[in-house]
Amino acid sequence: MKKTVISIANLDVDESVFGLSRGKRCELGTCKGGCCRNGVWVDSAHRDRVLARAAEIAPHLPPVRRNAADWFDDERMDHPDFPTGVGVPTAVYPDPEDSTLDTCVFRRPDALCALQVADPELKPFDCYTYPILRSEGELTLDKWSPDELDGSDCQQACTPPQPILDVFEDEFVRILGRENYERLKAAAAGREAGEAGEG
Repeated sequence: MKKTVISIANLDVDESVFGLSRGKRCELGTCKGGCCRNGVWVDSAHRDRVLARAAEIAPHLPPVRRNAADWFDDERMDHPDFPTGVGVPTAVYPDPEDSTLDTCVFRRPDALCALQVADPELKPFDCYTYPILRSEGELTLDKWSPDELDGSDCQQACTPPQPILDVFEDEFVRILGRENYERLKAAAAGREAGEAGEG
């Protein structure tokens, strides 16, 4: 059975967030938005906001992707992770750089997100917080996508490694709020002090 380290903001915190990053966050020019390859699930209300502003978003996409009717799949997921209780996936298209891979309909050839370019508030929540995930009542570092993305992840190698809590501070604050983020940092400091005492 998995041990819960601490619960904050109704989320069980996974051990992975207390680890060390390989280094700094990604540089888009290097990773090319690899985390966008499989698209993203968004709340149904967010989809509706995007579609209501299709005229503003479409000019930021290649012409073949400007039909808003093609931006989301018909599939749906009933799940409490979504504020409305219903999630829908963005459509995916063959990646122009590698036709064996898919990419989110909103990922542009320059690797920027068309939603974010049109209005930063339209970028999906989980895209803003990646690679920190809030799902199934848990707060965790994404440990699965790097394998799916041929090793790509949101970290540039550098030394010395830095705490994940520091490297992805903005992502944690977006999920938890500043006060709860500081509580999480305090918990991390307490863990380190305890481990040092055991040594």
